[in-house]
Parts: sequence; C-alpha cells; structure tokens
Amino acid sequence: LKIKGNKMHETKSIKKNFLLNSILTVTTVLVPLITFPYISRVLLVEANGKVNFASSVINYFVMFSALGIPTYGIRACARVRDDKEQLSKTVHELLFINTVMTVITYTVFLCSLFLVPQFSQEKTLFLITSLNLLLNVVGMNWLYSALEEYKYITIRSLIVKLFSVICIFTLLHSPKDYKIYALILVVSTVGSNLFNFVYSRHFVSYKYYGHYEIKKHLKPIVTFFATTVAISIYANLDTVMLGFVAGDIEVGYYSAALKIRNTLATLAVSLGTVLLPRLSYWAQNKEIEKFKMALKKSFQFMFFMAIPITVYFVIYAKPTILLFSGKDYAGAILPTQWLVPTVFFAGLSNVTGTQAMVPFGNENKMLISILWGAVTNFSLNCVLIPKYGSAGAAFATMITEVVVLGIQCVYIRKLLSEIKIIKFVWKPAIASIISILCSLYVTTHVTLSLFGELAVSSLIFGLGYISILIFAKEELMMQVFSDLKKKLKE
Repeated sequence: LKIKGNKMHETKSIKKNFLLNSILTVTTVLVPLITFPYISRVLLVEANGKVNFASSVINYFVMFSALGIPTYGIRACARVRDDKEQLSKTVHELLFINTVMTVITYTVFLCSLFLVPQFSQEKTLFLITSLNLLLNVVGMNWLYSALEEYKYITIRSLIVKLFSVICIFTLLHSPKDYKIYALILVVSTVGSNLFNFVYSRHFVSYKYYGHYEIKKHLKPIVTFFATTVAISIYANLDTVMLGFVAGDIEVGYYSAALKIRNTLATLAVSLGTVLLPRLSYWAQNKEIEKFKMALKKSFQFMFFMAIPITVYFVIYAKPTILLFSGKDYAGAILPTQWLVPTVFFAGLSNVTGTQAMVPFGNENKMLISILWGAVTNFSLNCVLIPKYGSAGAAFATMITEVVVLGIQCVYIRKLLSEIKIIKFVWKPAIASIISILCSLYVTTHVTLSLFGELAVSSLIFGLGYISILIFAKEELMMQVFSDLKKKLKE
C-alpha cells in the first residue's frame, strides 16, 4: 500500500505477502525450537507452569480490554484503507474504545491481585505480566494486518525475536529466574507494541478530526468480543482451570504440549493470516469470484499443510516432547497427541469461520458455533480435568474444535459445495498415510537417539509426502513447481 495524496492504492500481491509471512512463520517456528528445550530444562515443570498460569490469567484481562477489536479492526480498517482520512478516524475511534476499556480492566485486575489467593501469592509475577495489559492498547496489530504491511511486521518481529532469544540464553540460569523469563516475554510484546504505535504515523494522521462515530463500532465489536470470550474458554481456560484444580505441574505438562501445538498451527494458518484483509476488501467491493477463488486456495493450502503435520506429530509425539522439553515432561506426551489434531480442525475452522464468514459480516453465526464449542469445552473440562489433568484438558479441546468446525460447515454448506473442497483432501491424506508407514518401518527397525529418530523419520516422511504428491500431480504442488520454473527462467 502506497499513500498518494489522500488515497491508498493496492500494490501488494498475495504471493509477496505470503512470502513475507512465510519468513515470519519460519522464525516463529524456529524460535520455540531453539529456546523451549533450554527454557524447559532450566525452569523445570513447576516454574514454567507458574509463568504460563500468570500469562493465561493476564490474557483474559487483555481480552476484556481489547473487546473484539483485534479481529473487527482488521475488517473495519481494510474497508476504508483507500481513504487516509477515514482510516485515521477509524483508528482514533477504535483506540478510544480500547483505552477506556483498558483503564477499567486494569482497575479490576489490581483489585483481584489482592483478593484472589492464587494471584496474591505471586504478586510480583502478576504485576510483571500485567504490563502486557497496560500497553496492549498501542499494539494496533489489526491496523498493519488490514494494510497488509507484512514487510514491516516481518522486520519488527525478527528484531524482537532476536532480542528475546539473546535474553533467554544470557539471563535464565535456574528455576528461580522464572520472573526474569516473564519479564523477557513482556518486554518482547511491549517492544512490539511501542514499535507499532510509532510506525503507525506513516499511515495514520493523529490530528483531531471531530465528528467521531463511536457507536457504530460498538455492536460489531461486542459480537466479536463475545466470539473472543467463547474462543478463550478453550484457548486459555484449560490452563487456568488446570492451575486452580490440578496445580502448576499439570499446567507445565499442558504448556509443553500447547507449545508444540501452537508452533505447528502457526505453519498451518500462515496463508489465512495473509488472506483475511484481502477477503474483507473483496467482500466489501462485491468481487465474489475473486473471493471464492482465494477461499478455495486457502482450503487447499490447509489440507496440504495440516494433514501431514497432524499425522506425523501424533505418531512422533513422544520423541518430540522428550527431545524438546526433557524427560521431566514425559507427562506431556499424551496431551500432545490429543492436541495435535486440533491443528487440522482449528485450521479448517479458521477458514470456514474467520475467512468465509467474517468478511460478509456473518460474525453472529460464527459466534453461535463458538458458543457451542465453549459450552462443550467447559463441560468436558469440569469432568475430565479433575480425573485426567492435562490429558483431559487436551482431549476436551480436540472435541471442542470438532464441534465448532462441524457447525460452521453446516452454516456455509452452500459455499463449500460451490468451491468443491472435498477433492483437495484425498491426495494429502493418502500421501501422509503412506509416508508415515514408511517412516515407522525404518525407525522401528533401527536403534536411534531421540534426535536421530526425529531427523530420520521427518526426512523419510517429508520426501515421501512430496514425492507422492508430485507423482499424483497434486494441484498446489504443481503450481509451486510451475512458479519455480518461471522464476528460474527469469
């Protein structure tokens, strides 16, 4: 997007955005692979659990202070991104709402810090993590997503991630350093937020315009907020309930499994992150054929990525956890096996919900599906966590994602029928099954270290998967090769 006078003109291609986002995705995956084994072994299960418990609690307060702005802001800004004045006014209005809610929410947090025993026992830790709440208002990630400013997002993230990696390896030496670890996480987030606010002046004017329309945002923001609350029930409530019911050790197990799951999910939804603002733009401008074509590609990419990821890491959950977290985290193996399938189910619901429903203003239907998921998750957590701990929470999350996806598919069944997504499932599924059988045959007949088992199995699985898809002339794979040939000829 380039500013010309008072207009913004669309100059970025989806391929370029996807390339930049892929760089960001790779670093997002690599950083946990580099740091988490060290963090797990230095902090151990209990201290790691304390930090994750505090972070999960603060995430709830952040969620209330932000309302539904993180998602709604993308759509609202994407629709007016061609007009700098309207974009600026929209940003001002959303920042005002966010600021008011942050003041209210932080006041409630300070009261709870003294009233809730689990919080007051770790006041310093909670105060450190609460900085995320205070400075979340200037983060404005929704603005940069709406403007498709992936070059800036990528550069900023690389700088912040490099800083956090250096701090982790130089400042963490024992379980007693868990508060330092929390501070590192906070500084990384706060640093990104401050960068965002300063850089936003390239796109937004902060002069006073007057005639602000706060009310028009409230209804959709509340709807998105309700959706966020429902999602958080099975995104954060698992960790919070584990902390209250099962203790820090079970939180530590669950956090290790969740770290693996979230890293894998980042890979699976990388294209969707790029497409959302463009889908909103096309929906607003009634360019339905472009919308359907992009949505079909998103489904295709999701099957291509999520199916092999799910199959491989369910089978190789044990060496993955033991290698990256250590033997003390053996209790995280089963939770990982239950959580990894959510990469597939949640990835698809990201397409059916956020990408297919939100651009057309159907967030109410998405909310209904997520509310059903929230009820399912809370009910299952109440039954399973006391008896099965982290494994029960992971199983509840998996079932929840299936329920959400199923309901959303019913709502958009006509659209799904038009773009015929089923035909994109079979080749990745068959290729994954054949490849995992080949990997298992080798790794069960050869004695290998944990690293060796993962290295050999992933190599066989990856090469097998790609080879089978090439042989089967899978559409997405063929397109990648076609693009590479064009680039080489240039």
